[in-house]
Amino acid sequence: MSDDMIETFLEETMENLEVLEEGFIELEKSPEDKEWVDSVFRAMHTIKGGAGLMGFEAISEIAHHLENVLDQIREGSSSYSDEVANAMFRGYDLLKQMVSDGDLEGSTVQGKMNYLKELISDLSIEINKETISTTNCTDNPSEKNNFYKLELNFQPDIFETGTDPLMLIYELEEVGELLQVFSKTETVPELRELDPHQFHLSWTVFLKSTESVEAIKNVFIFVLDENDIQIDDITSKAHEWFKGDRGTKELLITNGTLTSQYIEGAFEKLKNVGMMLEEAGILQLQKDSSLQKETSSKANIKSSNSSNTIRVETEKLENILNHLAELLIAQSRVKSLVTTGVQNGKKEQQREVLNAFEEVDKIIRIVQEEVMNTSMIPIGATFMRFQRMVRDLALEKEKEIELVLNGKETDLDKKVIEQITDPLKHLVRNAVDHGIELPEERVAKGKPREGTIELNAFHQEGSIVIEIIDDGKGIDEEAVYEKALQKNLISPEDQLTSEEINLLLFKPGFSTANTVTDISGRGVGLDVVMTNIKNLRGVVNVYSEKDKGTTINIKLPLTLAIIDGMMVRIGDERFIVPLNFILEFIKAEEQQVLKVEGKETIIHLRNEYVPYTGLHKILNVETDIKKPTDGILIIIKNNERKMAVLVDEILGQEQVVIKSIKENMEQTEGIAGATILGDGNVALILDIPTLFNVSTKNNEKVAYGK
Repeated sequence: MSDDMIETFLEETMENLEVLEEGFIELEKSPEDKEWVDSVFRAMHTIKGGAGLMGFEAISEIAHHLENVLDQIREGSSSYSDEVANAMFRGYDLLKQMVSDGDLEGSTVQGKMNYLKELISDLSIEINKETISTTNCTDNPSEKNNFYKLELNFQPDIFETGTDPLMLIYELEEVGELLQVFSKTETVPELRELDPHQFHLSWTVFLKSTESVEAIKNVFIFVLDENDIQIDDITSKAHEWFKGDRGTKELLITNGTLTSQYIEGAFEKLKNVGMMLEEAGILQLQKDSSLQKETSSKANIKSSNSSNTIRVETEKLENILNHLAELLIAQSRVKSLVTTGVQNGKKEQQREVLNAFEEVDKIIRIVQEEVMNTSMIPIGATFMRFQRMVRDLALEKEKEIELVLNGKETDLDKKVIEQITDPLKHLVRNAVDHGIELPEERVAKGKPREGTIELNAFHQEGSIVIEIIDDGKGIDEEAVYEKALQKNLISPEDQLTSEEINLLLFKPGFSTANTVTDISGRGVGLDVVMTNIKNLRGVVNVYSEKDKGTTINIKLPLTLAIIDGMMVRIGDERFIVPLNFILEFIKAEEQQVLKVEGKETIIHLRNEYVPYTGLHKILNVETDIKKPTDGILIIIKNNERKMAVLVDEILGQEQVVIKSIKENMEQTEGIAGATILGDGNVALILDIPTLFNVSTKNNEKVAYGK
């Protein structure tokens, strides 16, 4: 079995496990929701079939037991009770552990498997037997056995759906006894014309079962719509055959019986034929465990339309993006040369060259957007991970909490999602532990017993915003302020806004918790959260109101690779200001420049006063432009804060590739990275959120004339 086959199986199984987790949580809220029951049944059925096809019997067995429980719920003979939910989550955890750890044979989880069986046994469900017992043929027609004739005609491209028709025959044995299986070979082409990706056989099957037609149809639940599957009840005719002394066995022999043992032998012969084809170089035997996509979301239950998808290795995407980055650098170089070259040419030639360049620029941007979109994935899968965590933590803390997810369809760079997952997890855990009150406390405050935590994602000004909102107790700003004083994080003279006090929670070692818990409150973690978000060029803001709740707002770039920026000059150096932070450019007049207490400089801009910063001071760059009126002021904005920054000259808008500078130089406050310009020189990219913090801490440095 190839590594590619195993990797595909693992990926598909993890996708179905995500469906199970979401479905089990939704069924706890709405146990009668038939769509979710069908969804989790399909996902479990697919895991069972895929594991069986790959030969991973332990996974297949666990999924089979859980599927039996879900099948009883589908049939209405059982309900999705708390006990069933507990068993389902135990089974889910076990399957996920085996897949995540690569323990596909279950060698390290025997104890957990036995415990799961005990749980299901406590629900009075037999798990050590087949759901449908196979009984011996008998001459007594009074037994409640039905006889069915099945015509199975599959589409040639059925393999592309991840379905193995032979596995469907095996599954029929779980609902009854196979009496006869006739293969129709009329459509099988000559050996040299065989297409290894096409299925050419069809079957006629005679089945004895105590199940109904609907129960038998469930075996073909994934292929009924696309294939010709006919199931006829021939019980009345079969009973006519039983009249007289002729027994079932004699009847079947007379009609050319094909027993289960014969089928096993036939399957073995099919394998031998496959080996012959492989040796002849006609067929390369493949097992593709690509499983059904119908279970990937609840929406797929309601619609049979599925988008065509293809798996692309991340490394390949990164290579494309790297080449595209070099293309952008080369484009910038060509633009520089063209601009210089056409200055000495005729106007018509200049116009033609520039028009051609603009067309190339347009095409490059389109290609760039398309390629970057391939690395974008919805954040919903990450959000869904927290549903189970919140459920379990709420039970542990004896709280009642609903997790509401909004904006699950919002796309974000896969790398950003991977790096933001752990910080989000910590913030959600913190909201459960410290934010939401116990039910009794909430009722005493006039709140509903059940608290709410919201996870929101949406696009804003070329960035993505993620919000964690709870309707809990809020942040005690006085307690935070006092704790910060005790830890010497601030001085008594500091005048802090509510937002600045709330952000003290993200200082290293800061905690107001009186009790250390297993969930949070250890005085570590939030500072790491802040560091991780800053590494993503993100910004965190915290808004809170006592007894009303807390909102944590995280603003992140859509991608870590390429940004649109404005190139500016300070002295002899060039810098890139990210475009999404820029509001406007102004040329300040003398009357607009004011001093506060003779120290801090502000700019009077229309009906407001904007703090001023000379970038040459913060960045330590030599320049003759030192007064706000000497150069150009860029009005930048970060959330609700504005600032005017002084530069010598605006050079123009550029799309630049971000290069990390951590390996080559020490981390500098206010610098997010670097880029290579068209002339081969390097320009530093400004970290605007950090500049706001630096200018606040160093007000004495930003007044001109010092």
